[in-house]
Amino acid sequence: MFNNCKQWFHLVSSVVGAILGVSAFVVFFCIYENVDAAFWGLLSGVFAMVCFHLHYLYVRQKMDSWHSVDTLRSIKVLGIMGALAGMAGLIWCIFIAVYHHIPVMPVDTSMYIAAVWTFMTAKWGLCLFLYCRMYTRILSGHNPPLISV
Repeated sequence: MFNNCKQWFHLVSSVVGAILGVSAFVVFFCIYENVDAAFWGLLSGVFAMVCFHLHYLYVRQKMDSWHSVDTLRSIKVLGIMGALAGMAGLIWCIFIAVYHHIPVMPVDTSMYIAAVWTFMTAKWGLCLFLYCRMYTRILSGHNPPLISV
């Protein structure tokens, strides 16, 4: 099923990212009532889920039946927008925390925890952009995958 360790790593890290993002949403929204951290955690989890979806389709060799080059390009734009939004959110959270002297604890008012999840959103957005770029090249035939020995 898996051609190499790299595909295994992509699948596992995407699943872990999705689980952690959704878990962060539940914990920060329901328990700590930190809406900022909860929102960014959920958004991070959604981007990780889309990354997992793409990797799973590629491993199962069903990418071309689900996506075309055009849909992958649209998802690539979504990924870069997520990366930019995450970076902007990171800068904003750190600015607000420093300007208003907001401490890390308590969790319900911490902007630093939200900053961590904005960074994770930026990371998964960038990963989504890069993976879509890779799969677009593979589907268009410009960069065929290497045959494993």
